[in-house]
Amino acid sequence: MSRRTLIILLAGLLIGAAGMALLNRFLQPASIKPIAGSSVAAHESKSEVAPNADAIWAISLVRARPGQRERLLRFLRANWLALDALLLEQGRISGYRLLEADVVTGVINDSKRWDYAVILEYRDRQAMQDFVPAYLALLKARPQVRIDGLVFADLGEVVQQQVARPLGDEDE
Repeated sequence: MSRRTLIILLAGLLIGAAGMALLNRFLQPASIKPIAGSSVAAHESKSEVAPNADAIWAISLVRARPGQRERLLRFLRANWLALDALLLEQGRISGYRLLEADVVTGVINDSKRWDYAVILEYRDRQAMQDFVPAYLALLKARPQVRIDGLVFADLGEVVQQQVARPLGDEDE
């Protein structure tokens, strides 16, 4: 894997701030939906359990190149989510999730259009910082899966990256 590809992948996970505010500001709740089978979370939040106040979420919004939406989804599952599953097993992340933009309602401003959101949850900021070396090691050890001979740069692009923290209920 080239250094440029590695930098692009890391940028998709680590840059930005206030991602949940972005999702709440630009998207109505009905305009995103989880993709079936996309979440493997060891500590999935339940309504009766208070969220981890120290948790940090890294959100990557990804847009498919024209005609590549289905292939991009296959690529994300075969590469990004496969690595996320390994990192979850290692305890490097607390969970991950793949969301799909609802193409029926869409987003008004096309420059902010995205097709998929990949969300990683870390237990705290230190876990997020410790993630990078583990992720790089996995990238070196695990060959990238090409989809129909194509790599990520052929299929899509990261249009925005954010880091956010969950908020508790207002009535707490």
